[in-house]
This record gives sequence, structure tokens and C-alpha cells, in this order.
Amino acid sequence: MNTPFTLEVGPAECPLICTVRMGRRDMKSPADVQDPLHYPQPEIRIRRGMTEKETIGALIHEVLHLSDWNLSEPFVLDTERAIVECLVKGGFIPDGGQQ
Repeated sequence: MNTPFTLEVGPAECPLICTVRMGRRDMKSPADVQDPLHYPQPEIRIRRGMTEKETIGALIHEVLHLSDWNLSEPFVLDTERAIVECLVKGGFIPDGGQQ
């Protein structure tokens, strides 16, 4: 993913529009998202240099946060892992190290 794109998150009658883009390789966390209470069109940044599996997991994680800012971190982590596991077991993404 080299080109930023926009994404609608949340209910169809009132979606939150965010921008997804690649961040720097030296980001401290795999991804981050701006607080939608402070940014009308928040941005999700994904750290460069991760595997496809890690990148997709980070994107899922941040979209879950945007879909409901009140979800607990343990719930988001567990849900991210379950979705990524489904994608790997279904053969949609590789389990290993493609960057």
C-alpha cells in the first residue's frame, strides 16, 4: 500500500471518513490513529516495513478503534488476532514474512 486512500467507518447514515496512509519505518507502534473527537477526518498511519500479515493486523486494529472509540484494548487485540487468523487460515494472506 503506497497510495493513501479514504475509508468510511461506522454506521451508513453517519460514517466517519478517515485517511489511511503509510507512516515511517521508525514509528514506535505498528500503527496509530488520530482521535476522532479532535480530528474531523482522522488519519490512520501504518508503519512501513512490516509483513503483509502485520500490516493487515495493524489496519484492522485501528479500524476497530475508529468504529467504536470506547472498545477496550484487550477486546480490540483479541478481535484483531481472530480476524487475522481467519484470513491466514483461509489463505487470503500469507502467514509469514512477505513485506
